[in-house]
Amino acid sequence: MPEHVTHKPSAHKAALELGLTQDILEAALSAGDAACLIFDADQHLLYQPDTQAETIRLADAARGLLVSGVLKADKHVCGIHDCGHFLLQTGTRHVSAHVHTFSKASVLYYIFHISDSKVPASYARYGILALDRLQAEAACEEQFFGSKELMQEIFADICPPDVHIEGRLTAGNLSPDDNVLIAGEIGTGRDTLAQYLYLRSSYADRPLYLINCRLLSEKSRQFLFGSERSPLSDNRQSIYFANLNTLSRDRQKELLAYILGTNLHIRNRLLFSCEKKTDGKLPHAAMEYANMLGLSILPVQPLRMDRTRIPALAEKCMAALRPKQDASAASFFSKEAAGLLASFDWPYNLTQLKRVVKETGNAQKMPVSAEAVRAALSKETGFSGQTASAAAPLYAMDIQVDHHKTLEEISREIALYVLKEYGGNQTRAAKSLGISRTTLWRLAKSAEQTNPSPAQDPHAPEHEAP
Repeated sequence: MPEHVTHKPSAHKAALELGLTQDILEAALSAGDAACLIFDADQHLLYQPDTQAETIRLADAARGLLVSGVLKADKHVCGIHDCGHFLLQTGTRHVSAHVHTFSKASVLYYIFHISDSKVPASYARYGILALDRLQAEAACEEQFFGSKELMQEIFADICPPDVHIEGRLTAGNLSPDDNVLIAGEIGTGRDTLAQYLYLRSSYADRPLYLINCRLLSEKSRQFLFGSERSPLSDNRQSIYFANLNTLSRDRQKELLAYILGTNLHIRNRLLFSCEKKTDGKLPHAAMEYANMLGLSILPVQPLRMDRTRIPALAEKCMAALRPKQDASAASFFSKEAAGLLASFDWPYNLTQLKRVVKETGNAQKMPVSAEAVRAALSKETGFSGQTASAAAPLYAMDIQVDHHKTLEEISREIALYVLKEYGGNQTRAAKSLGISRTTLWRLAKSAEQTNPSPAQDPHAPEHEAP
């Protein structure tokens, strides 16, 4: 028996009595002093270090993870396989479970190595929180009415499903494990996007540590910089610093100096977010961090910057909110209601749009009328029948939005309709939609297969519509 196993004779004896082989025992106890739980493929508990109440609660939490089906394993693939780290909660205690599977002769075992979580549960109130992959997935989907498909479609324009994120959102290519600064106005979903980036990275098998700079206190600051249990003392973790702009200038300098002095950005994958003002400018601290740490900047556009997407997003959100109702309906909003949504400025962006969709989603009759949308918007910013933007002509658009189509398809249809309404004048149409002529040209160009009229180059001269 290996030397590191001999200090646990009780575990050895119990394992042998249960008929566990030497190989399984060595795999189970390879984590040193970490507590160990062993289950078979049918979720039966084969070994636990003791019968104390806390251990029994841990076993129940671990069994719940097995029952969820998230741990995929093939009993025909022999050997030990790492399933990743998961967080289990028993009462007020958070523990980290590093899970392995062990298979031999087509018999499968699940081995849980239990240790205390880096971040105590009580520190959530001080702005420090740990999430595992399952918790991050649930948190993201909750922001989109429980729809994973909606979340993926909304983020597809920001984070395409391929390996790199290219084009207008970042100066270069953004790889899944890059250190990133997410910049966006209030309500653009910065926190959800950070969790989404974590889920798509190679770090998703380990916890995501969320540090909300807005909530940091002196106690949490001392824990972060001075405790050996601080997530900042670890390696190969995902650490997300939210609301960087809310720290005082001295605290921003202190954090940056700590990161550079400890090579935190090299040892771990770092994510930051900051609020971008309506003028589009990034705070000085954000640019300083991006330059000093080599961060890729990922700006999230406000809704008003592309009004073609607003009715499409509203339709998709309503479809997720009412998945089993009115499934055959092509549109959840009337033409005039969709125009009102497109005309509104949405100062609180996606968060505000989801709130309005939820407010109008209680309607018994579909599609949602313009009156219902106007009432919901009036609760938001005193909107009472008058549009709050230069895109007012959209309120009368005569186009029905079909939520069964993709966001890109719906945006294209709206762009083509508005372009036609302005007699082909791209400048006026783009200004009405809140997009550039280049974006409008791209949408029109992609519709050439269904639209017999060729798209006009955005840099070509155009004639003023009568």
